[in-house]
Amino acid sequence: MRVEELIHKSCVSIEEKITTKKAVLDRIATLAVKHPALADFDAKTINDLLTKREEVSSTGFQGGMAIPHCRVEGIAQFVLGLVIVPGGLNFHAVDGKDSSIFVFIVAPEGKTMDHLKLLSSISQALINKSNRDLLLKAENSKELRKRFLGMLPTEIGAKPKEHALVEVVLEGEELFEDILERLLGLAASPPTVITGKSAMEYLHRVPLFADLWSMRQESFVNIIRFIVDKRLTNEAVRRIEEVSGPLSEGDGVLVFTTDIQYLGGKLHE
Repeated sequence: MRVEELIHKSCVSIEEKITTKKAVLDRIATLAVKHPALADFDAKTINDLLTKREEVSSTGFQGGMAIPHCRVEGIAQFVLGLVIVPGGLNFHAVDGKDSSIFVFIVAPEGKTMDHLKLLSSISQALINKSNRDLLLKAENSKELRKRFLGMLPTEIGAKPKEHALVEVVLEGEELFEDILERLLGLAASPPTVITGKSAMEYLHRVPLFADLWSMRQESFVNIIRFIVDKRLTNEAVRRIEEVSGPLSEGDGVLVFTTDIQYLGGKLHE
């Protein structure tokens, strides 16, 4: 799906007077139903779904950004939009600070992987402070839309011609969630996580090898396995190193890739 087609011109706005979470969700719902994909829905329905999602947990993140989103039965494509509130407002963000940038997604039911890819792509774009500043400095909605599109991939969900398998082995839990989140936008199918322990913990108990390792704490290991477009292998490694630092200089993270000769079947999303 082409991202430009998801962001209708009428779904982008700069709002100087909005000051509450309820008001910004109201405005988002009003903008969303202007998209042709939501022609059969009213703003109240979308607002109720967005509000219900916020009751699960706030979609306000660090850096003054929020990504309110919901899923709707009976639509064929995603609806994406952007609202800027220059003065900021309390959106109950995880860092406790006000939010100014609101990217909203209305997603079709049953498109979980594409939904995750959109969320990940938006998050990746807005992690960069210079990108956030660029959006906040836009003088009108036309300029805002153009700048936002320039930060996102042109297409999401296209089927790659060649695939590669990327595996990330992580000792401990410290980096796990951040790395998994950054890789979701690249995965061609649902990633798999395998949880286990380092073999060294078991070998220490074998009498023959008992003197080769000192007694160590139970070691937690996560293995993230995911399939990507072969052309995105280097980008996957770059995103991992954004979290872990240079792989050649640290410990506790191991990454390797394998070209896939055959790929068949499908996992549930």
